[in-house]
This record gives sequence, C-alpha cells and structure tokens, in this order.
Amino acid sequence: MKFLLVSISLFSFIFGQVSFTGNVVSSMGESRNGYYYNESLINTQIQFGRFNNWLQFEFSDPPELGREYNGLRKLRLEYLNGPLQIKLGDMYEIWGRGLILNSLDDQSIDRDSGIRGIGIVYETDAFNIHFLSGQSDYSMSTIYSPGYNSRTPNYTTTHNLYGVHTEWQLDSHLAGLTFLQSKEAHPVNTFPEDTLDIKNRLLGAHYIYNNSLIDVYVEYVKNWSTLLNEENDGFTNYLDGRALYGNVNLYFSLFSLNLEYINYRFGTLDPLNRWNNVDNYGIIQHFQNPPISGVIGSTTLINRTSHQTDFNNEVGYKLEILGSIRDDFEYYGFISRSSRSNTWFINNEFEWEKEGQPVILPQTDPAASPYKAYYGEISGYLFDYTLHT
Repeated sequence: MKFLLVSISLFSFIFGQVSFTGNVVSSMGESRNGYYYNESLINTQIQFGRFNNWLQFEFSDPPELGREYNGLRKLRLEYLNGPLQIKLGDMYEIWGRGLILNSLDDQSIDRDSGIRGIGIVYETDAFNIHFLSGQSDYSMSTIYSPGYNSRTPNYTTTHNLYGVHTEWQLDSHLAGLTFLQSKEAHPVNTFPEDTLDIKNRLLGAHYIYNNSLIDVYVEYVKNWSTLLNEENDGFTNYLDGRALYGNVNLYFSLFSLNLEYINYRFGTLDPLNRWNNVDNYGIIQHFQNPPISGVIGSTTLINRTSHQTDFNNEVGYKLEILGSIRDDFEYYGFISRSSRSNTWFINNEFEWEKEGQPVILPQTDPAASPYKAYYGEISGYLFDYTLHT
C-alpha cells in the first residue's frame, strides 16, 4: 500500500510538471494528369521544467512537393535558465531583419533553409549575444541541373556554418554587429568531382531608435566569397557584394506612415542568368531572406500576383499609410517601386553587358526591369460587427 501511494505521488509530480501540445496537418489531392499526393505533418512539443522538446514527423507517400519521407523529420531540444538559452537540433532563426540570417520552413513551396546544430543565446536588458553553428542542406528544383522535375528537388548544396549576432541597448538606442561564415559544397552539376568548395562570409551592422513618435531601423551588410584553389590549396577572392535596408515608422494621432528602402547588390547577374543558382555562386544564400520592397496582399488574387523580388540585385522603396476612419473602419494604402540597379543591353558580340553606374533609386527604363504598384483599401464591420467588408 505504501509503495502504491509513493508511485501515485511520483507519477502525479512528474506529469504535473510536464506540458504537452501538438497538432496534425494533413493534405491529399489528385491533379488532372493523374498525380496523387498524400502527406501528413505531426508536430509535438513537450515542456518539462527548464527543458522544451520539439519533434516533427512527416508521412508523405508522396508529398505535393518534395521527396517522399516517412519518419522523424525535425527535432530540437531547448534549455532555458534565466538569461541563458541553449538549443540543440533543427533551428529556424532570424537575426536583425534577415539580411544575414532568416532561416525558414515553408512546406507549401518545399522551401526549407533550417540549420541543424547548436545555438547559444545570452540575453540581458542591456546586452545580448547569439552564437550558432551547424549544417544546412538546401534542396531545390531547377532547370539548370540535370534531372529536372517540377515537384522533386534535383539540386542540393551543403553549408557548414557558424555565426555570432550581438546587440547593445542604451536608452532608446540599440546597435548591433553580426558575422556569419559558411563553407559551401557547391555542385556544378550532378557529378561529385565537379563540386566546388566556396567560403562565404557576411558581416553586418544595424542601428535602431525608438520613441513614441518614430521608429528607425538601418542595416548594412557586406559579403565576401572565396573559391578554393586546388593548385595551392588556398582560397582566392571570387565575388563580393553588399546590401542596405532602411525602415522609418511615423506615428500620428489618427494614422501612421511607414517608409522602407532596399538596395541589394549581392550579385549582379544578366537577364538570362538571373535565376541560375547552379552556375553562379557567391551570391545571396538560401538562409538569408531579407525584406522586400513590395507588399504581400491580404486577398487571394492580389497575393498570388505579387512581385518576384531579385534579392541579388534590386533597388526599391515602399510607402505605406494606415489609419482609422472610425472605430469599426480603417484604411490602408501603399506605393511600391523597384528595379535593377543597372540597365542591360546586348553588345556587338551578342553578349549581355551592364550599362552605367548602379543607381540608388529605382529606374523606369525597361532595360532595368522596373516594377510599380499602387494599392488602396478600406475595410470594416457593418451591422453591429456581424459583417466584414
């Protein structure tokens, strides 16, 4: 009897300290050409004291996009103790606004830029530092590599990386520095002997100012890529670039204004090679994902016709306004412009060539692939908040 009471007490204590949550996402369908897919994702999260455990299982036979997989797909163990946090396993992190690191997992488009390794975070009110080290394997479907299939990846790069992200807070001011390096195994095609060894370095600085009337954010990033020279077993400079992002928010009594500016020149590629990530390297990496000058729409049709940003080479801005007409109605509008930083033309040798110096504001010349959008919306509730329009 005493043993039974002790067992019940121990069982109650353990499970009283454990928190369990989970969800299941399943989808299936069949296209008119006979392609059938059936996939399920199971997420579980267990919290016990200072420990948190995340597991994700995938059962796809086959998935809508990507490779067939059945079993444990992702796992992460976290330990939190005051200002210290330690992560082991699959991590999805964003540093600053994502110009250097913004890893994500989007199953709907089969894009996974997560990092498997270790992350250490130390945060106080005045200072924080994030350290990360691990491996990131990125797969995609591309016409520039043999065996192209619109549903299944045919090209994979491997990155072994480490980085440090630091920030200092002083009253309304915050400043930070970020460094990240990846050693990339970059296949030129599917033959292993044609894999290139590339070292990519990213160094950035950002500044934030906040008060009740204005928010300011500025971030600048430089990237250097070097290629292993097999003759002398050393790295030689291959490509370098840079990026600038700025954001200003102004707050008034009845409305707010938001101005964003981007100027990305990680790599300047001609129109035929703009989306060729196989034969071009040392450009933007899959784990970066910086902000865009356009807007992701709130309605289905506008969202599906959004502008495709070229993160390697694009300059643009966006001006947004948001306010309330009354308690149950508000308005929103934006102006968005962007283009390449250079114009392109075909020379006498029938090759693409850049023209002029890089610009700091978007161009209207068709040779610079200009883009512009204007949008306005009024939304609210009618009939005592029973109808939204």
